[in-house]
Amino acid sequence: MCVEDATWEGNDDSHLFPLDNSQAITGAVQAVWQQAKFFQGLTPDLQKVILQTGKDITLFHNNLQNKMESQWKQKLIDKGMTFVVSDQAAFKKRLADIPNKFTAKWAPGLYLEIQKEIREYQAKKAR
Repeated sequence: MCVEDATWEGNDDSHLFPLDNSQAITGAVQAVWQQAKFFQGLTPDLQKVILQTGKDITLFHNNLQNKMESQWKQKLIDKGMTFVVSDQAAFKKRLADIPNKFTAKWAPGLYLEIQKEIREYQAKKAR
């Protein structure tokens, strides 16, 4: 869920459908956007419910996706496909400097906030 500080009046309840040349067009991935003005007009309790529900549904769907990915991976292995597992430490090291090329263009603290969200998600996933 994203809360967007929009410059127009009213609510934008559009959906974001990420597409590229390797993704099935199923509509399974959607993002919900709210204007900050609308969100801030909600009571603190409703804001908390919306934010927590967004986190909960993300965790649920990610777990479901991981389960399905494991099942389909096994089906492909059974049909003879080989998966090459990359060296994750080397991969992360090679990409470590990339955020530094962009953070100056982002809102202050955005990268740190994203990293915080990732750590929280990973901690929940590990439970």
